[in-house]
Amino acid sequence: MGILGSLFGRVTTTRDDWLRQVREEAPTLKAQQEAASEAHLGEMWAIERRRRETLARARAERDRQQRIIVAIASVIVAAVVITILIAVMVWLTRTPGPYPHPFR
Repeated sequence: MGILGSLFGRVTTTRDDWLRQVREEAPTLKAQQEAASEAHLGEMWAIERRRRETLARARAERDRQQRIIVAIASVIVAAVVITILIAVMVWLTRTPGPYPHPFR
């Protein structure tokens, strides 16, 4: 019955009546659309905020891992340099040469 009533109302309504009805409903419709738009915008901002938080956490974790890698690499390089210096010192003290060494 609702469909027939709607169809009958549309057929019997004049253009002026229809325009008046549209003008009367326009503010309500506009307010509903604005509310829906604000809600959608709020959801989009929430998604963006979560995305940025996730990126910030990932960036912090990456920076932490890089600091660890640099620290380990520095320790390894220092150990290699110290080992080479010790080996050179031992080699210089045990190798006989034509000139006197101050390390003997």
